[in-house]
Amino acid sequence: MIRQAQKKDASIVFKILEPIFIDMELKTMQKHPQQIKSLLEDAFDKPEANYNYQNTLVAEIDQQVVGVLVGYPAEMEAQIDEYYQSVAQEYGLGANFELFPDKESLPGEWYLDCLAVAPNYQGKGIATQLIQAIPQFFDASVLGLNVDFTNNKASKLYQHLGFEVVGEMPIGSHQYYHMQKKL
Repeated sequence: MIRQAQKKDASIVFKILEPIFIDMELKTMQKHPQQIKSLLEDAFDKPEANYNYQNTLVAEIDQQVVGVLVGYPAEMEAQIDEYYQSVAQEYGLGANFELFPDKESLPGEWYLDCLAVAPNYQGKGIATQLIQAIPQFFDASVLGLNVDFTNNKASKLYQHLGFEVVGEMPIGSHQYYHMQKKL
């Protein structure tokens, strides 16, 4: 079952998403992993954070969250960064903290920021179900996402679902293909 996340899902959502943050090798996350984990989990139930349960879908099997999709309209990207900067000092992260220092989305798209499935449930179509559910939960006409140059498995999935490469983006120390799909 695909559903919108609830506030109580915070810890399992970020446990499932953690490998993405590790793979991205963002310096901030490497330097302050516990503070950032706390910051993200605390912000999950705050509407003003925008990177929260309201912008998250989860896949459940037997009442257990096994997949997560987080996204938002591209126009919200700056607001998300502003919120995290405004509370960073409370978590010992300093006044100049930037959680997501690189712009990741393109204007006019609904940006699929994170998509992850628990290891024991990968390869069962859960990521596809989450992506296909986006229009049921969010007002989106163009979907955008980034996929690491080296992540061939994800690239093939997105191409199979109708996404096309529209450019390239550096995020952290990695290069990404920026892909879009019109709905």
